[in-house]
Amino acid sequence: TSIFPRNALIGQPVTGFEELLLSWTEEELRQMARDRSATSKTATLGISTPVGERLQINADVTSFEIGPSVDFAAMPAIPGTGQQVYYSVTLVTSALFGIKDVNALNLRYGEGPDFTTTILTWDTRLPLGKHLRLNPRLRFSTWENTATNVRRETLTPALRLLLNAPQRYRFELEVGRENLVRTTAAGHLDSTGKYLNLGYRADF
Repeated sequence: TSIFPRNALIGQPVTGFEELLLSWTEEELRQMARDRSATSKTATLGISTPVGERLQINADVTSFEIGPSVDFAAMPAIPGTGQQVYYSVTLVTSALFGIKDVNALNLRYGEGPDFTTTILTWDTRLPLGKHLRLNPRLRFSTWENTATNVRRETLTPALRLLLNAPQRYRFELEVGRENLVRTTAAGHLDSTGKYLNLGYRADF
């Protein structure tokens, strides 16, 4: 458990400790921070093995849980997440298209006390010269609340252009689209969104 003093501010209609000290002592604020700090448990087991010269398989399972917080000073407790377990398998291959490309196909499945989720991702990096990379990606995901039968399906195609410039700089341009289908007892809701990201990174 990591206890952060700023957790005492959670749910309080103030912006700083000075205002809290007008109503609470330092020891009460320390106790408040302890009560608002949840316990986190994570365990991961993974394996990676090559299959032939150009194929590698990575697999892992992760157990994750955040415990509840304690109610204090009329602030209600925050419930815990319950145990969540995620399974992941990734196939990584190179030179699939006859060039120095790298391709990854990942399948991830997760389940918790009240939900299941599945994510399938295809990621490819294609070299275009010495400094330029083309990175098309496609992701399909589902999420379902097992208590309410609410279900979401999302399809996200994206295309990213990576430019590794001299002197430790990298520029990125990404365009993408997200198609969302939400299903409830009342029916279906379809929505579509588009996005454009432009950025750079400098390594020192």
